[in-house]
Amino acid sequence: MSRLLIVDDDQDLCVVISDYLEDKFDEVYSAQSVPGAIGHVKSKKFSLIILDLNLVSGSGESVIKYARRKDSINVKTPIIVISGELGFDISLHSNTSFLSKPFDESNLLDKIRSLKKKDDSVSSEQSATHPELLKLLNKG
Repeated sequence: MSRLLIVDDDQDLCVVISDYLEDKFDEVYSAQSVPGAIGHVKSKKFSLIILDLNLVSGSGESVIKYARRKDSINVKTPIIVISGELGFDISLHSNTSFLSKPFDESNLLDKIRSLKKKDDSVSSEQSATHPELLKLLNKG
């Protein structure tokens, strides 16, 4: 089962992304706060997380750090960080990509494909998300 989590305090943007990607995932969830996002990350395994850095309730980086904990079920889940602010260092976070706001749908799909290419370079034993990303790209 493929699941997408969209985290942004702009509910309209969550709806736009969800509408665009809903046919590519079995389930789409959204959260508008750090606690809401961490609640989802704690309880469900996601195929992809799309995350804004600047949330009213705190930094999206807190969600990344929680997801990357060794005991997290989402430790290897690909994350696409979206933000209007530059300067986020993705090299500090594994399996993470950055997309600058504003963006269009083709930019988002390009980022998903780039994460899939990174996933292909890792052995299938090390990556639990490969089948979900492949399914996503094949549906598009």
